[in-house]
Amino acid sequence: MAPSKGKIQEPGKCRQFIATLIINLASVTFGVTLGWVSPVIRDLQSGKTPVSSSPMSNDEISWLAGVVCFGAAVMLPFCNYIVEGLGRKRTAYLMMMPFLISWILTAFATNYVTLLVARIFVGVGGSMCLLVVPIYVAEIAGDSIRGQLGSILRFAFNIGFVLGYILGAVLSYKLFALSALTMPIGAALGLLFLPESPVYLVRKGRITEATRSLMWLKNNDKISVESQLEMLQAQTQNSSKSKSPGLRDLFRDRATARGFIIALGLLNAPATCGLFVVLTYTATIFQLSGSSLSPNAAAILIGVIQVLGSWLSTLTMDRAGRRTLILISSGGMIICHCILGTFFLLQSLHHDLSSSSWIPVTSVSIFVIVYGLGVGPVPYIIATEIFNPDISSFANCVCQTIMWLVAFPLMKFFPQIIDTLGIHSGFFIFAGFCSCTLVFTHFLVPETRGKKIQTILEALDARWR
Repeated sequence: MAPSKGKIQEPGKCRQFIATLIINLASVTFGVTLGWVSPVIRDLQSGKTPVSSSPMSNDEISWLAGVVCFGAAVMLPFCNYIVEGLGRKRTAYLMMMPFLISWILTAFATNYVTLLVARIFVGVGGSMCLLVVPIYVAEIAGDSIRGQLGSILRFAFNIGFVLGYILGAVLSYKLFALSALTMPIGAALGLLFLPESPVYLVRKGRITEATRSLMWLKNNDKISVESQLEMLQAQTQNSSKSKSPGLRDLFRDRATARGFIIALGLLNAPATCGLFVVLTYTATIFQLSGSSLSPNAAAILIGVIQVLGSWLSTLTMDRAGRRTLILISSGGMIICHCILGTFFLLQSLHHDLSSSSWIPVTSVSIFVIVYGLGVGPVPYIIATEIFNPDISSFANCVCQTIMWLVAFPLMKFFPQIIDTLGIHSGFFIFAGFCSCTLVFTHFLVPETRGKKIQTILEALDARWR
């Protein structure tokens, strides 16, 4: 089998793993900023709100979640030019600035508008994180461990989410924000030790620097470095010479067009499956269910379980295969959403469910596990594997821009859905979206586990003929 062949010679795995952990400090930082919302909702809506003179309404809280998507969608069209102009490493430095600014504004916010601006900066930094980190990891990782290293993004993000829940539960509003300031600073310091992506350096004609980068990543294995460098140079010569790819380039050949359709469909799966909404409103969901757990305790529990799910994904990514994990994940989420929807529907019909308050906790727990197993990490991995490097960042920018635009109304209007149609309607809607992902994956998504990028592109081209 192809995957086993890739495992025969793979020097530098340890160094590639270390580099992946360092770049994913940004993912931890992003996770904390999103996890911040759930534990502070009650404070912001209380009579002693730390930001304004009056408690915030549900509509105002929904904007704090939704405006993150707006900031991401506004930033992404510029990200391709930044990533290709400055390189992966410098862009990673740059993306720490929005996180830093957001926490400064949050810590010293005295009104609602300042808090909204802070959340816009969260979206700016988050969009750069979800673009740069997967691309960098895919370009430094060997074929046999590319999926495993790529899944660390979601694992690190979930750790950040749990930290956000815990810090929000034990620290005051301002102390939380000031403590979180150290995270982007620490992540930026960690980047000092990383090499630039050899793929980027070869494409820019900086062969000496690319060789130095590969020597570090391949643990000074000269034979492996020479082979990799030769392959990257051949790949660059065969790719498009256009310095600034445009929308037409997404359909320049069969493989790229098919890759774009697959990436577009898969990258919208995390946005439409309901995870961001579930995590943002975790405390609210358990409060409505009448669970015996305190809202913050339930949120922390769910965060820890989510880390478990992403850890399982890391272990199985290069064993079970990308496609299989998405199918299992989608099916599991459909079941969980239907159970949650049914529970809240029966509750709205005034059935006595006091003895069944454990059902939402169990369902959400299973939901975050199966999400972390497949739909969470896999789309970002596949999206970096199905494009030629010369167009990968641009294609991912376009797909992720659409992803954030789709996520915005789901984040913004979820409270209105609860108020108007009932919380059960929201879960049934998400179950429908997950069903679409399952069908899409079954019929259109190929398996990419352990395959070289060129092999994947050839397979995509062949399947159109």
